[in-house]
Amino acid sequence: MSKGLGYLVLVAGVAGLGYWGHADHARKIETAIKVQARSLAQTATHSVVADVSGRDITMSGLVDSQSEADRLLQEADAIEGRRVVHSDFEILPTASPYMLSAEKMADGAINATGNAPNQAVRDTLAADAEVAGLDTLELASGAPDGWSDSVMAGLAALKKMQTGKLQVEDQTVTLTGEADTSADLNEIETISALSPEGYDWANTVTVLRPDVDIYRFTVTKTAEEITAEGNAPTEEDSAKIAETTGLSPVFSLAANVPDGWSSAIIGASDVLTQLETGALSIENNKIRIEGTAPTEEVATATAAALDALPDGYTVENAITFIPPDIPAEMSVTYDQERGLFVDGVAPEGLSAARVAAALLAPAIEGDLQETATDEADPIIGALEEVQPFLGELETMELTIAGDQTKLVAETLADADLDQITNRLSALKGLDDVIVTRATVSYNEGDTRINPLTGKSETFMQGFWIPKATVSEASVEVCGDISTEILEGQQILFLEGSADLDATSRQVLNALTGVITECFAGNNALVIELGGHTDSTGNDDANLALSLERAESVRAALISRGIAEERLTAKGYGETQPIADNETEEGLAANRRTTVTWDEVAEAPEPEVDEAPQSDTEELPQPEVDESAEPVSDETPEADGDGATAEDGGETEGGEAATTE
Repeated sequence: MSKGLGYLVLVAGVAGLGYWGHADHARKIETAIKVQARSLAQTATHSVVADVSGRDITMSGLVDSQSEADRLLQEADAIEGRRVVHSDFEILPTASPYMLSAEKMADGAINATGNAPNQAVRDTLAADAEVAGLDTLELASGAPDGWSDSVMAGLAALKKMQTGKLQVEDQTVTLTGEADTSADLNEIETISALSPEGYDWANTVTVLRPDVDIYRFTVTKTAEEITAEGNAPTEEDSAKIAETTGLSPVFSLAANVPDGWSSAIIGASDVLTQLETGALSIENNKIRIEGTAPTEEVATATAAALDALPDGYTVENAITFIPPDIPAEMSVTYDQERGLFVDGVAPEGLSAARVAAALLAPAIEGDLQETATDEADPIIGALEEVQPFLGELETMELTIAGDQTKLVAETLADADLDQITNRLSALKGLDDVIVTRATVSYNEGDTRINPLTGKSETFMQGFWIPKATVSEASVEVCGDISTEILEGQQILFLEGSADLDATSRQVLNALTGVITECFAGNNALVIELGGHTDSTGNDDANLALSLERAESVRAALISRGIAEERLTAKGYGETQPIADNETEEGLAANRRTTVTWDEVAEAPEPEVDEAPQSDTEELPQPEVDESAEPVSDETPEADGDGATAEDGGETEGGEAATTE
């Protein structure tokens, strides 16, 4: 080989070696760029691809935001050896508010709609096969920190509900719907407490079957209808009980049902339906049934049926059979502390409710069994005669045995024993009356609830004074309240006398309650008590009697603690009629006591008990504002006790108190 040829071969070898070395270096640089670019792409929130051609980088795909796109391009631009960086990003839309909603239907199906922050979260949520729609959640940016954990907690709580809705809006989680039991609700609350920090949960979840301390069922059978209500564990049990018993119960679903509950209800209800009247009560595992069996055979059969109820239940059998010829024998008792009670065998048609109505009582305890013998009307008549005196009695026992009626009573400690005894003894409906004075004592300021009125009362100055509610201590308001009292009650007097009837105590006590409140709220209020008569008899005698009666009312109010300097009494006789004196109704209307409220310029000074210094010295009198306009309302007295006056005075009728 010539020297020239050898030289050429050497040059070619060196050039080839150089080219190979350059190409190999370029491949290494490109490989390094690819590794770094692809690693960078994996840091993206969503799916981003990094393509490298030579030393050029092209990044494309879905990015969460413009700031993420800027970060990826900036870090790609920093890769050593890169030449040009290209981008082809799709920026994910931002959702505001960021939401997910789910609803659980009655069949247990759950459907969800809303947003997911990325595909990985969507795939994780979609793995929950119990919830449909999670795999199609719309990807969007803007999710708060911890959002996916809160969504999963919310879905877990929703699964514990019977039906309901879940809404996750930004950092507020709202659950509404119904949980089956209290235990389920407790689990929901526990899940809520484990939600990520910063999330507010608003749960409005009701319990379909709450826990109850006493599982109850009651049935009442009267001559007219049967009513039933109580607890049942499920709707299916409710339907079964209704279908089997033929009843239409009003059920409240509840958990913690005792074993054998439905069977116990069905068996005991079947017993009750065989009775003429009665009541069934089941509380947990205790059964009580009472009533009247139509025949002795039914009474025996029902007892056997009760013995066959499910094990674990105790039965109190109060079913009775009353032979049709048994006489009525019943008692009505009254106690100022406990109220009214009734017991025994009553004539047909006389129920405990009718006894309460005859006594004008809001409620009465106990029950009566009915017999076909005797009549109810005489007993009702006796009760109605006794009613006006109940408020004057501490205790009472009225017993009816056949055609004999006996009353044993104790009056209040300071009541007029002789008057009450005489009045009760004169009643036609009572055959035997024994009245004594109660020895019970009370302390000033003691309180109670009056069993006859249901009102709160305070023991003041020896009297039980009802608590009055006065919105404003004014002439108008106080006048309206006292008018309302006097429209329902009367101030009565003994015939031909200024002595108060014993039954007037209650209306005077009620007036005292109002006057006390009004005077306490307005020191300028004063009252005139006016006596009025009809036109029968001598004018002068009527005038004198009307004044005496007004003064009796004033004295009664003062004895109850009303300031005497704020009360005046005046007799008007027959000079201010409010009705025609030509009829009995008109005469009764004109016989009345009026209560006139007024307001003076200066509060009255307390009266001085000291005697005057001389025969001519007068005690100070309250100054009355002559320009004040008194409020006038009048309530006529119904016909009642007569009043006679000597020398041709008023001849009949007590005077009803009114406001004028």
